[in-house]
Amino acid sequence: MDTTIKLKFQPLWIVFFDIVSLPLFYKAFDIRKQVPDKPGLIIAYLPVLLLLYYLVSLTIKMVAGKAAIVLTDEYLVDNLGNRAIKWSNISSIELYNKGFRSFARLNINLKNPDDFFDTPLKQFKYKFRQFFTANDISILIDFVSGDAEGILQTIYGYWDKSAGL
Repeated sequence: MDTTIKLKFQPLWIVFFDIVSLPLFYKAFDIRKQVPDKPGLIIAYLPVLLLLYYLVSLTIKMVAGKAAIVLTDEYLVDNLGNRAIKWSNISSIELYNKGFRSFARLNINLKNPDDFFDTPLKQFKYKFRQFFTANDISILIDFVSGDAEGILQTIYGYWDKSAGL
């Protein structure tokens, strides 16, 4: 029997970041202040464009009713990062929560990261990320509705079930 749990997006944080980021986007792309002669202008706007892409995609997923995290018998599907992780490839799952100044996140370490990061671009991003953190994958859990500890316990239940514990 295939059982699936869908953990929804937390609308408070996504709408908050959308509203807070609007002045930033307006300021960055204000037509009256654009100087088209500068060749490095696109490089200066690249971080703003990446943030805009991330926030718009999260907002569209939330409005469309897509779940933030989907737990199935075989996979942990992270729609925040657009990835599906096999339960059999997960070696550890930990909750990192330092309080109100930092976002709570799930840190996931994989048994075989080379199987998950199989394309050259994914390999490069993985190797670059290893300079800053020892965790293979992080999922921002504050963007998911519910208590972080409760979400972690639900994920542990699926992980234990897949391992046959």
